[in-house]
Amino acid sequence: MLFHVISNDNFICRLHPLIKIILLITTAVFAFLISNIILLVIYLGIILLIIRIFKVKFGKAAAIIKLFMLSLPMLMAVFVLSYLWKEQTYTEGLLIGIREGSIYALRFLNLILMNFLIAACTDPRDILHALKAIKIPDVISQIITHVVNLLPRLIHEVKNIVEAQTLRGMQFKSMWRLSNWMPVTMPIIFATVRYSEQSAISLELRRGLDNPHYQLPKFGLSDWSVGIICILIMFFSIM
Repeated sequence: MLFHVISNDNFICRLHPLIKIILLITTAVFAFLISNIILLVIYLGIILLIIRIFKVKFGKAAAIIKLFMLSLPMLMAVFVLSYLWKEQTYTEGLLIGIREGSIYALRFLNLILMNFLIAACTDPRDILHALKAIKIPDVISQIITHVVNLLPRLIHEVKNIVEAQTLRGMQFKSMWRLSNWMPVTMPIIFATVRYSEQSAISLELRRGLDNPHYQLPKFGLSDWSVGIICILIMFFSIM
């Protein structure tokens, strides 16, 4: 099974599906509008604390996180090289490159972890029916649902790719070299294209699996509280 929704016995799982979508939007807004490393680290710490407190298990998601962490030196190198030629001194270019690389690494890590957190605690059908219940067009609702669950559904493919390439002699210790990423990145790209094609076919054939008896859950105190916090975070990010 490519994707498994954990039991709904924790705070995150009991949140309203729309609030979970707002959490994702809030993370995206905060990550790409805030350029302060300290604030990004604090936000990342909050996400990790939530994962720790509520014992959310990603399972095979560790493969994705491991690949991302291994790619950080290459990401830093790209930013450092891009700023070395722009600044007056190499030292200044090096420092700015490291700073910008760290900012973008934190941004992507925040988005990846929040995506996994929401997807691991949510049945995709809940998101789909919640969006349709507030009159979001059917196709758009399904696209949003597939986007939310894209990374978790690719975990199985990535794990198989990594295991296969490891058996062929690939060493993770040498992944800092750009040439060594080709045996991993190309199959992942093909897997993403294949999943997107399957999603498009699903849009045409399944038509969202309409459930006329589905009723949108009522907002509880926790939903309102998280929603207000998200609004404040987005307002702070924009200001």
